[in-house]
Amino acid sequence: MAENKKQQLDNFDTDFSSFLSTADWKIHRDAAAGLANTFNAKADYLKAIKSGRFNIAILLANMEETSRGESFLRSDKKGMVKMGKLAADAYENKQYRQIAVLADNLVFKHLAENLNLAKRPDFETLTDHDLFSKGLVPNEIFFQYFILESLAKDKKFNWERDEKIISQTFILAGICFASIYDYFEFCDELREESRS
Repeated sequence: MAENKKQQLDNFDTDFSSFLSTADWKIHRDAAAGLANTFNAKADYLKAIKSGRFNIAILLANMEETSRGESFLRSDKKGMVKMGKLAADAYENKQYRQIAVLADNLVFKHLAENLNLAKRPDFETLTDHDLFSKGLVPNEIFFQYFILESLAKDKKFNWERDEKIISQTFILAGICFASIYDYFEFCDELREESRS
């Protein structure tokens, strides 16, 4: 079992390295598929590549619509609409990292709420690195959050590449984003059931 985990991490590292910087869209596509495979979403990624669905820029631009269905988004509908406008403007102006930053900030906000991080005595000094090193990010969304955070903050990620690579990146980001919010919704449902 430990060997499988090590192999999985080795594969992730190899795919992540290619994902960060390759200029070849086919290698990038395969690396992104490998990353999606880490959290059992390779089939979703390949299907989305064919259809163009799950693009994070489109997801964020449609935040008003999204906020009607998800309980954690409904509470901040005005903020979601504003975020959607910011994402649409950033996409139009090809400020792709800004879209990744918006997604990362939104996920962090809801992650902090979901895990009650504000109640921690070290909340004010908690860093992104701490979230991972202290095991605060749930295993169910660990890789997805790592990918989204990397798109926003890892300066090695090259946003100045072919539009096909940008599209592939946003599709993977969209799948990560949707997976994380599916997990949050699942946690909300569990909390509701426990109150009943």
